[in-house]
Amino acid sequence: MSFRLTCSALLVAALLIPACASRPRQIVAAVEPDRAPIVDIVHYDIDVDLDHEAGLVRGKVDVVFTGLVGAPSPVLILDAAEMVIEGVYDEVGDDLAFEHEDNLLTINLGTPVTAGDKRDVTVAYTCFPRRGLLFVPPSGRDARPWHIWSQGQAEDTRHWIPVWDAPNDMATHDLAVTVDGGFTTMAAGELVNSTVDRRTGRRTDVYSMTEPHVSYLITLVAGGFASGELASPTTNVALPYLVEPRHVEIAAQNFAETDAMLAVIGADVGLPYVHGKYAQCCVKEYTAGGMENISATTLYYEGLHHPADEPQYDERALVAHEVAHQWFGDLLTCASWTDLWLNEGFATHYENVYLGVADGDDVYRHRVQVNQRAMVAAELDESRPIVWSGWDLPDDTFATHAYEGGATRLHLLRTMLGNAAFETALNRYLRQYRGRVVSTDDLKRSFEEAIGVDLTQFFDEWLYDGGFPEIEGEIEGDMLVLRQVQEDRGWREVFHAPLTIAWSRGGVEHSGVVELDDAEQRFQLAGAGALDWVALNADTSLPCRAIMWQSEAAWQRQLGEASSMIARLTAAQWFAGDREVRDPDDYRVIVGDELENDPARWAPSVESHSTLAAAAADVDEFWLVRTTSLAAMVDAGRATLLEQLVYDDDARLREAAMTHLATSENDYSIPLLADGLGDENASVIAAAATSLARRAHPTVLESITDIIATTDELRWRLDRALVDAAVIFDSIDGREDAPEVTALLLGVFGTHETPRVRSRALSYLARRSSDPHAAVIWRRLAAALHDESFFVRSAAATGLAEWGDDAALAHLETRAQLESDPFVLGAINAAITTLD
Repeated sequence: MSFRLTCSALLVAALLIPACASRPRQIVAAVEPDRAPIVDIVHYDIDVDLDHEAGLVRGKVDVVFTGLVGAPSPVLILDAAEMVIEGVYDEVGDDLAFEHEDNLLTINLGTPVTAGDKRDVTVAYTCFPRRGLLFVPPSGRDARPWHIWSQGQAEDTRHWIPVWDAPNDMATHDLAVTVDGGFTTMAAGELVNSTVDRRTGRRTDVYSMTEPHVSYLITLVAGGFASGELASPTTNVALPYLVEPRHVEIAAQNFAETDAMLAVIGADVGLPYVHGKYAQCCVKEYTAGGMENISATTLYYEGLHHPADEPQYDERALVAHEVAHQWFGDLLTCASWTDLWLNEGFATHYENVYLGVADGDDVYRHRVQVNQRAMVAAELDESRPIVWSGWDLPDDTFATHAYEGGATRLHLLRTMLGNAAFETALNRYLRQYRGRVVSTDDLKRSFEEAIGVDLTQFFDEWLYDGGFPEIEGEIEGDMLVLRQVQEDRGWREVFHAPLTIAWSRGGVEHSGVVELDDAEQRFQLAGAGALDWVALNADTSLPCRAIMWQSEAAWQRQLGEASSMIARLTAAQWFAGDREVRDPDDYRVIVGDELENDPARWAPSVESHSTLAAAAADVDEFWLVRTTSLAAMVDAGRATLLEQLVYDDDARLREAAMTHLATSENDYSIPLLADGLGDENASVIAAAATSLARRAHPTVLESITDIIATTDELRWRLDRALVDAAVIFDSIDGREDAPEVTALLLGVFGTHETPRVRSRALSYLARRSSDPHAAVIWRRLAAALHDESFFVRSAAATGLAEWGDDAALAHLETRAQLESDPFVLGAINAAITTLD
């Protein structure tokens, strides 16, 4: 599940900061952590009738189960949250006694069920789900039809189906869903039957999923969708997708590589995709980025985008992540949230693998470096092992440690074992545990048995313990001295792993791998002639922070000469003052043989400037080396370069050039920025508008207003960035709370079709308490607590907390009694706490 995607997006948008930063208050009792199954559920036969206008589910589920070896059970326990249980019946239709308390349904079986004894119990129920299954009504604001969608992970299937709602039991299921005859449906497995009631016009679709899976992977999407079908020339898997009718063509372009993803990942793990279909459904008001429901992934609608806005807006990583989950998380699943990395770390690793195959090894290496940096930041914020049992709620585990942290460990393990051995072991693991729940110990044991290697040290250091290596390198003569200094943070003194090093002597480049096994080690660097430069972790294999002490001249040569893209990028990052490359605590800069603490000396010398300019212009093949080199250039001599880059073929270079023109004091840049407003790429347009706003150009607000009025909902990120630019313009030269900006924000909030943009405008309005029209703004904030969108309601709660008066507190307390959405409730509770 790409749960982290939504949280990060919401943080950026300042929409759900309280809900993401602190866990929302639970509106129902949580399931007891890591409880053991008391029976083995084999199959669910689910029949639900949806009254979408009332938000009502009338349901019946037949549960087929057997006893566990050596543990006969007199009861069947199911999770059934906020349901009315109409009756419970045995195989012949006789009533069974039951208790329904604290959202647990305990059914008395009469005689205990034993191993090999198959039972069938039917539960009839009704519910108005507040979670698990969402009924999103039509909206005239964006012409949205009905969107009905489920979201089971982590423990929410129990809100619309009585199930064993924990990840430690697998079963198959059939799902019969009765809906309005005009609705389109999608669910897991194959559509085996569809019938229409001639009297009512309502239709019943029946889906069957024959591969065992955990209950949170049961899925349903229904509503006023149109369906499309992607080509699958490689896998021959059916690839349907559901979107609103007006976006069928765009979705086909966005999802075009799905077949290739299934093929690449299947080939890498040595096990082809096992289902006959893989569906993708885009839904609105979704609480995650994507969810890997078995054979039918659900995705957030806002991920759809115009191809012209690529590569900055590119959801291939998300699509590949959810595809990878079909093996890791669906075909086999972590038995406890403690081992969530077995789902999310593998999925993150394989999104990198796919993009590396599709776009080249440099892209793969860069994505690994991004993962490592995210892991470093998360570990410094809260140090904990990748395998982590310290959670209170399952959502606590959906964090960077499981995603990027897990992926970096897999990349390291793959490097240490070699591709062939890693793939052999992984294939054994998948085939051995297909249809079963797994632990990290299962992975370790399976790998060791497959390749005959003891992995105890690796698992102990990299998965069962926290921290990461912090490595400092410096040259003494022709020796490289490496020191691990992470013990200062309370972590282990030594991590054992290979470290790839690249270096140049006498203009000749070399590379090699050293084995780290001590706190301080010395290595002689081969070659003849003077040492030119040294690059640590040149292939990004080691999850670490590495600081190399060498002169500016060495960094200059590394940027201009290194064959490794990562080595060149690291040099460009050094010139740009990147804290992950320069010592973040000391800011030391080597000048000759002296260490100085003056950050101003980060400004490149004249000699380095020419190398940076060459890299930024067109010498370097990797776009990020070019943009980073451009960012490191601080002198006026880059004016000519910027004039060239605003028309570069790569939109990322055009965006960077527009951004840097904000600091230009020359009039020549204004026409260039004006041209940027007409670019086909949304990120370039946003950068141009932001730079014009930073330069307080008098017509920028008019341009922003015109662009927002003409864009469509798939360019919501552009409109959100333009709202940001308008606020930047408002802050220049004492124009704060200018009436024209207030009018723009009120207009966007009142009429824009996309909740994420409306929420952004509302968040800014909440900060304008000194505005002459503050009373109008306050009324909009209070009314927004009752908006149709959970994004807007959350922003309203946060905004009222910023406003900070007694009336705001009263409105929040009233809404808290009415609110059912857990994310909004979290924002409201955080706001109440702030005002109290």
